[in-house]
Amino acid sequence: MSSLQNLIKVKVEALFHDPPHKSYLISILGESFGKQHIEEAKTFRNTVLANTRFAEIDESVKYYVGICDRLASTIERRVIRASYLGKWPRGLYLKYNYIHNIFDPSKKINISSQSATSKDDFYSAVYKAASCLNKILRVLEPEVNDTIFYNVLYTLLEPVWYVHNLPPSLADTRVPTHTIFDHLYASASIANIVTSSEGFKLRGYYVLADFPGIQGFVGAGRKAGDFWAASYLLSNLMWGLGEAFTKEYGLDVLISPTPRLNPYTVKSLKKWLRNESIVENIKETLANVLKLSKIALEFISSQPIIPATISLLLPSHDFTSSKDVVDSVVKAYRESWRELVDHIDRELESSLIYEKWSVDLYRYITATLSKLQEVLKVPPQGIRIYVIDIEKLYEALYECLVEGVHDKCELVELNINQQELASVADSIRKEVVTVLLWHFITTKAVALAKIFGTVKHPTPRAFFIYSQDKLTPVSSYITSSTKPNDWVHCSLCGIEPAVIRASKSPENPEDYSEDFKREIAFTLGKNINEINWRDFKIHIKPGEAIGPYCLFKRIVYLANINKLPFISTDNIALEEFSHIIKHLDEKYKIFKDLSSVSELKELNTLEGLLEPSLGVLGEVKLKLKDIGVAAEANELSYEEFINVAERALRKVCEDFTQRGDFIRDLLAELKLSVVSDVEGAENIVQLLLSNPHVLRRDRLCRAFRFKTSYAIIRADADNIGKAYRGAIGPDLDSYLKELVKANEDSSKELPDDIKIRVLEVTKDSFDTLRRVLKAINFRHILVTPAWTSVLSLALVISTIKDAITVHEGRGMLIFSGGDDVLAIVPPETAIKTAINLRSGFSDEPFTQLNSNLFIPTIPTGRSISIRYVDLKDLMNYEFTKALDLLEEQPKKALWREQGRETHSKDGLVVSDSRSGINVILPLHKEYREITEAVLALSYLIAVGAISTGIPEDFTRISENPRLVPSRGLEALAHYVLSRSIEIHKKEKELAARLLESIKNVVKRASKITVSIEGEEYDLVTQLLSSLAITRRHL
Repeated sequence: MSSLQNLIKVKVEALFHDPPHKSYLISILGESFGKQHIEEAKTFRNTVLANTRFAEIDESVKYYVGICDRLASTIERRVIRASYLGKWPRGLYLKYNYIHNIFDPSKKINISSQSATSKDDFYSAVYKAASCLNKILRVLEPEVNDTIFYNVLYTLLEPVWYVHNLPPSLADTRVPTHTIFDHLYASASIANIVTSSEGFKLRGYYVLADFPGIQGFVGAGRKAGDFWAASYLLSNLMWGLGEAFTKEYGLDVLISPTPRLNPYTVKSLKKWLRNESIVENIKETLANVLKLSKIALEFISSQPIIPATISLLLPSHDFTSSKDVVDSVVKAYRESWRELVDHIDRELESSLIYEKWSVDLYRYITATLSKLQEVLKVPPQGIRIYVIDIEKLYEALYECLVEGVHDKCELVELNINQQELASVADSIRKEVVTVLLWHFITTKAVALAKIFGTVKHPTPRAFFIYSQDKLTPVSSYITSSTKPNDWVHCSLCGIEPAVIRASKSPENPEDYSEDFKREIAFTLGKNINEINWRDFKIHIKPGEAIGPYCLFKRIVYLANINKLPFISTDNIALEEFSHIIKHLDEKYKIFKDLSSVSELKELNTLEGLLEPSLGVLGEVKLKLKDIGVAAEANELSYEEFINVAERALRKVCEDFTQRGDFIRDLLAELKLSVVSDVEGAENIVQLLLSNPHVLRRDRLCRAFRFKTSYAIIRADADNIGKAYRGAIGPDLDSYLKELVKANEDSSKELPDDIKIRVLEVTKDSFDTLRRVLKAINFRHILVTPAWTSVLSLALVISTIKDAITVHEGRGMLIFSGGDDVLAIVPPETAIKTAINLRSGFSDEPFTQLNSNLFIPTIPTGRSISIRYVDLKDLMNYEFTKALDLLEEQPKKALWREQGRETHSKDGLVVSDSRSGINVILPLHKEYREITEAVLALSYLIAVGAISTGIPEDFTRISENPRLVPSRGLEALAHYVLSRSIEIHKKEKELAARLLESIKNVVKRASKITVSIEGEEYDLVTQLLSSLAITRRHL
């Protein structure tokens, strides 16, 4: 098979070699399932492809499709198939209604209710889905080439099925760990390396491309928009790299991140398709499956959700060696960058963007950008590229495992018990070779590329060329605005030479120098006093020196301003409070009263700062907020403006506490902000909400204040590398035991003699597999194309959930890759958002989408760092600090209950930039009630129900908590809390009930300790100390 056309044909047929309702058909067809399900697959295929270029089946590709089917299967399935010939009861197919989590098969979910409909209704839905897809493909038929036609089919096949409320189907009821779509899509990917009919041979290339130094690139910034823009560039840059190959060979060449159910896939199709109605149809279908609106889907597809590392499986058609592949990847990378630069140019020219910011700033930015084209046409740095030649690696593995060549085993670093391996049938060993091939390329690419391929490391971007004993800049613009050879480093990254030097005025550090103003005025052809300097200062701070790529990041967020919820940390700090004000204003007309008590000359500046930006997901009403600019408009210093705003807000609050249900409504709004959707915390604070009159009004109004801090959230899945290596979840013996149990369950209703034969074959097959894997020194199941398919899809779905969670916390997603998250959120929602990021990641073994789609979650914890930061703090430093604390504390945490080790990692470190305090709290589901209690106590302190001095009181009384036994800690904490309740004295019964609601959590916490590198901490102290942080920010 040599031509691209034939390759696409194989991929199309691979998507249809099994029917999407395969396991459901076992119940309908019984003993005739074997042959009949193939006919069902053909009928479904013919309906989907009728009157298209692929309507007729090319018989010559069937051979390749069969190979793809076999190689895409899990190792368990392939060993069963190879072992049971002549032993399995003829015509028997196991009915089974559960899908098991592939990473931990002890977790399962019943899917039978999803197919609980009549046979006629079911078939009607099947062929309605097929006809729907066919209609789209027939419209596309004359407009696109084979690859783009296939890409649309690839994108829609799965979601169209689920949109028609059709049930998930197992790929194999004997190994019920993945769906038929997991298998079909994996089969299509495998087609890329099945290339020769001259005997069995695999040929192609596995590529790992990685952008190094991500933290440095993303962390070089001052404004929230800078960080977002850096991540946006990386996501689109790496997706664009992959797009060069998916457009040529098909979406399936992109192994990770998967294009399946991926919002970025819609972006690619929008580029490739001229038919807008088809694009809208695709959006609507994908949005329906993901339980999103179309506008929400578009919003998520504009966010940084693609990791800076991608992997590809490329056919050998256009390459003679792995070096050719490297050259092609480098070319695609550079073209992707140039396309991004051109895209930003076009976005800047659009009238929609033009209306969002001032004409003067727009003209200055575009003039500067035009001068930087010489520099920006080259990416800021290169990428690491690892390419494995599949044929060379396959041959080495074959010689090692089948022919027993010792040198080859050493080359691939396999420690083999040859005697044990020789006792296994030759056919089984050959099966293991091809599975081990996939396991190795996806888990050891970096090492193997050095032996069986090519490696390319990037060099840093040069800004000067050394020649004839002098440095010459790569662009004259680097020094043109200053004296020759007079340049400074960028104040954001510290690496690039600055191309904008916004020097400060010596008299007023909040203003530009006269020299810089004259430079801008000259560029614009205006007088200095004709320019709106307020807009300039929002985006370019006096004192900043900005290099070309750091400036480009800022231009990127300006070009995407209609897609951003925020561009500054001022926006984020005030967003949640703005929603509280808005909701109360609808009933109480807060702003009307605010105008009567405010000392501000320009009251509209305060109202502007308190106007919300976020609506429902995808809808953004961007309001550019800058407290410093607002202060200047009122002829006040930054601190004076905040003090004036605080006084006005507190006065309005205190006045309104005398009226109607204001106290109850304010408590409800604060509850919604701080503890909503966190059940443990909500239960505690509900007592207070039912009795609002018990609070002191002056204390309550402290919560009604102008916010000047925000929170950085950095989350990272624990042990995610093990998931990629197949080493997460149960070991090999436990894994296979769960599959045997599944077969026992599925054969319960069979006659005893047949059931015995089924279990004998299953156990014998798995025993054989166990022997083989242990002979090659593996203690976990091998990673297969199906495993990788499921893992990559799980991460894409996790990414989408993370984006939604951050939005619900009124925050700004800087990046999500499925396992890791970087976000900025208002201080009120930080802990709640962190808890939801953890619970949504893996609390449940499956994520349910729509009513009938179940995606396994990865059975591991997620450690998180929250860093509370003042608006005046250095943002890039605080980002680094948040990451450092994540690595130093929860990632090294060992949790114990009453001295017994329970688990590691899976913790939350909470820190504060100003006080220097940091504490560690648990996120594991078993202990999370303690962290939820922190939320409840923080709320109670914020509204004045509990004293702010709890942490100090506890430390003073206990002196050294580490020397106090757990029962003593419990009693001390209970004593301190009982003395700290500050509701009206006559409400003793309510106080007692409030204390009782916290008591059980404190009791549990007193039994738990956390150890970090040998240093042990009790959880009671951590719980109470955390309040010293949260009381400053709520």
